[in-house]
Amino acid sequence: MINLPNGFCPEGIARGTGTKIYVSSMADGCIWCADLRTGNGMLLVPPVSGTQATGLEVERGRIWAACGNMGGAAVYRESTGECLATYDFGGGFIDGVTATKNAMFFTDSEKAKVYCVEFGRNGSLPGQSGVRALPLPGGLGDPTACNTGIVAAWSGKLIIVQAKTGRLYCFDPRAGMAAQISTGGVSVSNGDGLLLEGRTLYVVRNRNNVIAKFRLNERLTRATPVDVIRDRDLDEPSAVVSFGSSLYAVNARLSAPATPDTTYCVVRVRD
Repeated sequence: MINLPNGFCPEGIARGTGTKIYVSSMADGCIWCADLRTGNGMLLVPPVSGTQATGLEVERGRIWAACGNMGGAAVYRESTGECLATYDFGGGFIDGVTATKNAMFFTDSEKAKVYCVEFGRNGSLPGQSGVRALPLPGGLGDPTACNTGIVAAWSGKLIIVQAKTGRLYCFDPRAGMAAQISTGGVSVSNGDGLLLEGRTLYVVRNRNNVIAKFRLNERLTRATPVDVIRDRDLDEPSAVVSFGSSLYAVNARLSAPATPDTTYCVVRVRD
């Protein structure tokens, strides 16, 4: 177990270089860096009153943070925590983030859109002009469904989970098309963070205190149930990463009073 600062109000988690992980704060937008081997941690990105950090992703030595009700995203240098760029998506609640070869994609749990930040030459950071809002079709575009977790799959496609409807979707941002992924009748309601390892998809179901495990088919039309991971230390987890043969979930403790003394942690669970 890795303890986070009291009152941290965590949301996102991402693997960094080596044994590092990063955890984001809904309370004040800060980012905590910890070592999975030692459990030691330190503040990487300082808090700023009135800000939020939700989903996290690491790519090319940069940490991308979705910024919740601030309606945008921020990018930090992984080695120092220096802010490299910020992007405005025009409102909403920016929840999840994932990286592909050419762009970053963000979900909005309040609007029927996915936001795309396209990299510049050789993966450089673009200006605000690099932001595109992609309208979502069909059921994926239901604004009341609450699109939360997002993860890049193969062939340029994205997988998105809807917390309120309990549905998984495959979205092709190039074609603007989406199709529901069958889960064999297994619910993914309260779906939050997603993790994809090869063809194995993990769906964190926060208020259910479980992580649903599926096997995806090549066409991304079916997710075959493999397991439902439970652990007594899970306390409304919001996101998960893998390291070795274990999973590490951040306990968001959504039902606990968010006070300066409320305790939070990252827990190791069996896969």
